[in-house]
Amino acid sequence: MTVEFKDARRVAYNLDGKGYSGQMVRGGSGASLKPGLLMAPNFFGVTQEAVERARMLAGDRYVVFVVDMHGDGHQPTGFPEAEAGAAMFKADPGFTRRLMRAGLEAFISAGRENQLLGEHVAAVGFCLGGRNVLELARAGADLCAAVSIHGELQTTEPAQSGLLKADMLAIHASKDPLVPGEQLGGFKREMDGANAHWRLVVMGGQLHAFTDPGINVPDVARYNERASQQSYALLNAFIDEAIAARSEPGV
Repeated sequence: MTVEFKDARRVAYNLDGKGYSGQMVRGGSGASLKPGLLMAPNFFGVTQEAVERARMLAGDRYVVFVVDMHGDGHQPTGFPEAEAGAAMFKADPGFTRRLMRAGLEAFISAGRENQLLGEHVAAVGFCLGGRNVLELARAGADLCAAVSIHGELQTTEPAQSGLLKADMLAIHASKDPLVPGEQLGGFKREMDGANAHWRLVVMGGQLHAFTDPGINVPDVARYNERASQQSYALLNAFIDEAIAARSEPGV
């Protein structure tokens, strides 16, 4: 079943004979082209909440594309099904990267065709989406920046020097039981080994999913408005810096 969202443009694409539908949201008004922001949502996928987050992120800054990770109009009906889907992506980073790239290519094609999208494209992901965005960047996608917010940081296929194009930012919750401390050390070593331009920000005292309004799972996940707003400010500043760096002569 295909779901339509108000003020969002549906973009259909295919991979391996399966149909996917992302949602594109343009921020601001006027005819000027805007940077693109590929958004990978949490493991529930393209929901009303995800599209509303995309609108908030778009503001007057970006054209945002909510990438579809489930396909064929499918939507997980609860946590067990969503967790099973997440486990599949974690077990197969190669497929994750191909699917994310398919969404990125569909976004760029539709954004340029409709004269909405400017030169630069970044990506952000939340929870599972954060992990998926990092995998896309590790695969050498042409992104100016890739940002993971409370996403897992480990991979079985680490970034390689010379392949990674994106500036990398991970925003982590210090008390997140789903992303233990050893993942932070592994991420640091991976990024240094790939000669990446990278940053790791730790939100002290926070649990998993601190940007998801209404979430409250004791000792696991909890929304925090201040940490959420700080994360969005860091995201925007990091992308601004990445775009500025790529706009310098000779870059």
